[in-house]
Amino acid sequence: MTRSILIAFGSLVLLSAQPASGQLPPGARTPTRAEIERTVPPIGRDVPFHLVDGFIMVEGAVNGESGFYMLDTGSPFALFLNNHLLTLGPSRQIASGSAGSGQRVVVLAHENVNSLTLWGDVRFRDVGWAQSADFGFIEQGIVPQYLGFIGHGILKNFEFTIDYDRSNLFFSRLDPDGDALVSRVQPEDVHATLTFTCRDCDGQKNQVPFRLAEIPLTLGIDTGNSGGQLTLTARTKEALEHSGHLTAQGESYTLEGLKYEEVSFSVDGLRVMVGETDGGTLGYSLLQQFKTVWNYQLGTLVLVR
Repeated sequence: MTRSILIAFGSLVLLSAQPASGQLPPGARTPTRAEIERTVPPIGRDVPFHLVDGFIMVEGAVNGESGFYMLDTGSPFALFLNNHLLTLGPSRQIASGSAGSGQRVVVLAHENVNSLTLWGDVRFRDVGWAQSADFGFIEQGIVPQYLGFIGHGILKNFEFTIDYDRSNLFFSRLDPDGDALVSRVQPEDVHATLTFTCRDCDGQKNQVPFRLAEIPLTLGIDTGNSGGQLTLTARTKEALEHSGHLTAQGESYTLEGLKYEEVSFSVDGLRVMVGETDGGTLGYSLLQQFKTVWNYQLGTLVLVR
């Protein structure tokens, strides 16, 4: 049950908890520029991760409690901690909502978290920019000792590379134009460069304009999504099934011929629901096919073979 809740957990919570999807609620805080500069691992060092049901889990600690953060590009918070596991001290409620299975989620802002460790050895003291909620059901269904999400509030400030085959991350600071100071990508290895519809935004909007059988389809791209899901009108779903672009495989679906400009993709393991508009989110089922390079300042997601 928990895995289905978490297919796009961060975005589902925030759609319910906030006035606008991908925007921080009033009262949420993000790191200062000086703090941001300290959140990236040393240049040249790979950060290992554990892949659990398609989710990227990175080791760390909060107030001396060791565990795992989920790297979630779908969460606009810098850190969204799990107060079911952690004792975090004074807080105030800034939003509320519900998870996909109906659990109530109350979002708290904390004025001071004693200590945080990210990426193995990047340490903070007296942190005033963390938010939290009760994610006990993630502990039960995905990973014990679950610390919380690392989200857009940190990730937007760097170019970062996810290598699923090697289970590691690589970060680079940016120059004033938003380009990475260090890159491992060879131009000849680039399969496609996707452009977000919103670049360098205050809010997190990982939306990419695709098309499928000449039907426009704007889809989110989210590491906090274990597979992917589409919401299609009944008419669109019927047309895509009739043309062979959408095929049922047991309880899930496969997409064939999803296009970005002239580049075509196939994606399987998708949930498909019928709704009033066409849209959705792609996650691990697409991302696992590539090494992915994310740069929010440039508004690009580079897919590397």
